[in-house]
Amino acid sequence: MSVAVIGGGWAGLTAAVELTERGIPVTVFEAAPQWGGRARRCAVRLGATEVDLDNGQHLMLGAYGECLRLISRVHADRPGAGSAPLQSAATASPESPFVRARLHIATPDGVLLQRTRLPGVAGIVGGLLGASTLSLAERWALVRFLGTLRWHGWRGFDGLTVLQLLTRFGQPRQLVRRLWDPLCIAALNTEIAAACAQTFVTVLRDSLGAGGDATDFIAPRSTLGALFPEPAADWLHRRSASLRLRTTVRGLEPVDSQGSAWRLQTGAGAAAPREEFAALVIAIPPPNAARLLGAAAPGVAASLGRFEFDTIATVYLGWREDPGLAPVTMLAEDAGQGHFGQWLFDRGAQDGWHVAAVVVSAQGRRAPIPPAELARQVAAQVAQQLRVPLAAATRVLVEKRATWRCLPDRPRLTPDSCGHEARHLQRLWLAGDHACPDQYPATLESAVRSGVAAARGVAELLAGGG
Repeated sequence: MSVAVIGGGWAGLTAAVELTERGIPVTVFEAAPQWGGRARRCAVRLGATEVDLDNGQHLMLGAYGECLRLISRVHADRPGAGSAPLQSAATASPESPFVRARLHIATPDGVLLQRTRLPGVAGIVGGLLGASTLSLAERWALVRFLGTLRWHGWRGFDGLTVLQLLTRFGQPRQLVRRLWDPLCIAALNTEIAAACAQTFVTVLRDSLGAGGDATDFIAPRSTLGALFPEPAADWLHRRSASLRLRTTVRGLEPVDSQGSAWRLQTGAGAAAPREEFAALVIAIPPPNAARLLGAAAPGVAASLGRFEFDTIATVYLGWREDPGLAPVTMLAEDAGQGHFGQWLFDRGAQDGWHVAAVVVSAQGRRAPIPPAELARQVAAQVAQQLRVPLAAATRVLVEKRATWRCLPDRPRLTPDSCGHEARHLQRLWLAGDHACPDQYPATLESAVRSGVAAARGVAELLAGGG
């Protein structure tokens, strides 16, 4: 029998690719009409034009080793594909699905963070010491803080919030406001007063703490959907996997008391289709997974139900002429002035427009803002802070449950959590950024890592006759 993967986002498609590579037949169920989950291609209307963009921004780094490995794999043998896509921004061929750029974060006042040409961590330290927008005392405090975290082995901060961590190690108030607060919100979608310190430290370990290429920005050449989900589905199709869009799994049950196989229901009513599978990988958001597992795995379902979520809005801005933006800019957030934008990503020329995406994360901190008003205020903020013309077109996309809030006491699940609850559940596996085996926030890398771990666990289980 084949393995069912429930969910066609980055985690589910990763699990399907890994299983297929091991010779295990796979059926992928996705309720939506397209692949990609929360990182998918989306048609965005700017003026009278529909532009292919993304439903939200997901910053990728050179540290995202599993993401880059899977992207390379599904692109490698596509018809007309060029060489392996792990290239620098300067040398990437037009066929490459993404480009890499050395870490460089601008602000309205100058350069905040950048990597110099020095090797390894020295390139980061050199960039930090040369940050033009920070005082000498702030630069030294920043370098000292990273050195202290390294001395601690990047561990030992469980139960603390990011604010408590920064206070403990004497980070200046201005540095917290200008750097650590926006970095925390960008990485964890959670404000520093509530965010998990250990997870934030883990992100710093694998980026600034690793130095070199780990800090590179990875940008899709076109869209996130074209970067992985769509080529992954094509890769699976060419290897005879069964792919089912617009198909909702409504129930599951074991075929016997040992859970040696599982039966899925994909329709309503007693006559709804039911299919049996050797194992299941459940790669859907926590609330959906909790409802699906229900009485089958009540302990895991209860943990899944404890995740809290927050909203992210993406404000797309369009100009008819290139306004001369930096690739990545940290905007100055000031809610009192109506400046809600935090990060701006230049998306370049798109169908007659020059497009930028402005991210507004952790919106649960304040009262909801109507999309039209948010677009107006963000467009004015960008024009004022970056001294560019007011955008000629705007569009707001809102993900109400963009990510789970990265709190110190959040549930800690792993892909094999169901099997830990009861032996007869060992053929039920979780995948998704909420089930990453590492201490990571809700990122594409954590989703992919969980998919890899789930697929390998399923393959070992079936090979051993478990």
